[in-house]
Amino acid sequence: MLNGKLSVSVDGLAAFSETVSLAPKVYLGFTGGTGGITDVHRVSSVQIAAGAPAAPPAAPRQPSPPLGYRLVGSDGGLFRYGTARFYGSTGGLHLNRPIVGIAGDPKTGGYWMVASDGGLFAFHAPFFGSLGSMHLNSPIV
Repeated sequence: MLNGKLSVSVDGLAAFSETVSLAPKVYLGFTGGTGGITDVHRVSSVQIAAGAPAAPPAAPRQPSPPLGYRLVGSDGGLFRYGTARFYGSTGGLHLNRPIVGIAGDPKTGGYWMVASDGGLFAFHAPFFGSLGSMHLNSPIV
């Protein structure tokens, strides 16, 4: 096919559909992400079609949520239960102030820990900054 429609569908979502001019022989490649450490996702199906646009395949069934949880100690030691994954802790580090909270990242399955001085520790989750070096009027609780 020299001219026609090129359609690319990833996991049932049309990502690209354009009229193109193609050489008689074309090699197409696919990469699943940008390669960043937090760019984590699963791709179940990729469909590349030339000619009339193909109907995208049915979206894959969503996996069931993990059955587990994490608890964090004031020293940053992490305790996981059930299917919750362990990505690291601050248990072996000297902390200026104690850890007072933990929150999970629904996109990566990782987590953030926060210390009372605003220090933030990211484990398999994006790091957007920390208040650990700033003066706070009152501690994080």
